[in-house]
Amino acid sequence: MSTDEVNVVLRGMLPSLSPSLREAATFYVNHPERAHELTISEASTRIGVSESTLTRLSRLAGFDSFSRFRAGLSAASALRQHRDPGPQFSTDIGPDDDLASVVGKVTQTDVRSVVETAQAVDIAVLDRLTRQMVNARRIVVFGVGGSSIAATDLYNKLTRTGFPAFCPQEYHFALTNAALLDDRDALITFSHSGMTPEIVKVAQIARSAGCAIAGVTNNRTSDLAKVCDNVLVTAAHESALRSGATGSRLAQLTIVDCIFVALAQSTLESSQQALSKTLDAVNSRLK
Repeated sequence: MSTDEVNVVLRGMLPSLSPSLREAATFYVNHPERAHELTISEASTRIGVSESTLTRLSRLAGFDSFSRFRAGLSAASALRQHRDPGPQFSTDIGPDDDLASVVGKVTQTDVRSVVETAQAVDIAVLDRLTRQMVNARRIVVFGVGGSSIAATDLYNKLTRTGFPAFCPQEYHFALTNAALLDDRDALITFSHSGMTPEIVKVAQIARSAGCAIAGVTNNRTSDLAKVCDNVLVTAAHESALRSGATGSRLAQLTIVDCIFVALAQSTLESSQQALSKTLDAVNSRLK
């Protein structure tokens, strides 16, 4: 796990945590520069939760002890200060913000979502997923709601480079597609929360059929992540006025581009030929 990813994981799993765990995780998310200085007993007193809750949070975040969790937070804080030593400003949009401030905050939030998502990409997972997709008999891509935008974008990119991709647009059709997958295939799912029932069900059916499953989600501890062989974590920043498919969409599209370019690089000659042919086909309509 990268050092920055500690903060990404904590923020992403907030919606699915119990109240005490959410309170602890929120404290670390909101105090990234100083919280790592607290011992487990000091943090327990400061937050108002038990030490066992902090130990459990550490394990959910991917560490085998609170001391390792604390070290990860410390390293993340040092890395952020080295990269950007300037002051951090709130990107929440308030009722008194003028339009210039709104534009600045929207842009800053979007850039932050993309940059932190790129930093959180697990290269080993991306490499494994790429190899699975290159060798897959067929690739099914699925997302609903705002996540369907990222799924459709990946599908379009795959078909333009000659990969045998499918992107069902209706839930029942996705279920039947998943039921016919096997260990020769790959399923790529998109869900910001990782808790979307339709996405989780499709992944579960594909899992029972023996298919390799990847999930693109903001929550590493979500129901979807638990079903997947490969999990690529996004780092979307949302606020009350930017909920849903805003920062999350840009974060997912960042992952889409990483997957696509990795695939194209590994099949460079055939991908270049396919892109050239499809571009010529489109250009022919412009003459």
